[in-house]
Amino acid sequence: MKNNQISYGIIIKNLRKSNKLSQTELGNLVGVSKSSISAYELETAIPSIQTFIDICNACHAKITINFNNLTFELEKLSREF
Repeated sequence: MKNNQISYGIIIKNLRKSNKLSQTELGNLVGVSKSSISAYELETAIPSIQTFIDICNACHAKITINFNNLTFELEKLSREF
């Protein structure tokens, strides 16, 4: 990790715990297994962008990316595009 970046595994685990969800419950909400959530949190697997968006949506988290002075809100993406 560089600078003040937080790893995706920590983000997922903190989101899940702050919403008082077990790995099984979060997995059920986003359509993946408990073992997948565990693997994401341990960073032995990387969730797809859509799965990460689904996790954040299930945990009521807003994802904003700033790139070249442009702001993108990932939760506005959907499987339909």
